[in-house]
Amino acid sequence: MGSQVCATEEIQITEDIAVPRRDSDITAWVNVIHGCNEHCTYCVVPHTRGQEQSRTAEAIRNEMVVLGEAGYKE
Repeated sequence: MGSQVCATEEIQITEDIAVPRRDSDITAWVNVIHGCNEHCTYCVVPHTRGQEQSRTAEAIRNEMVVLGEAGYKE
């Protein structure tokens, strides 16, 4: 049987370099992580975006506040 390896130390990115897509005036997606630690045979995310990295809670909250002030509801 296979086994899954889990990270023991959280990795946090210090700067969010992604430019978010805003296709709606009501709904906005907020990324909380970038990358992936899984290596599924059909997926390129780990190879293109690298190891899973968490954004800081402060950065996520700040983005959400700005989105709320801009009029996003969800």
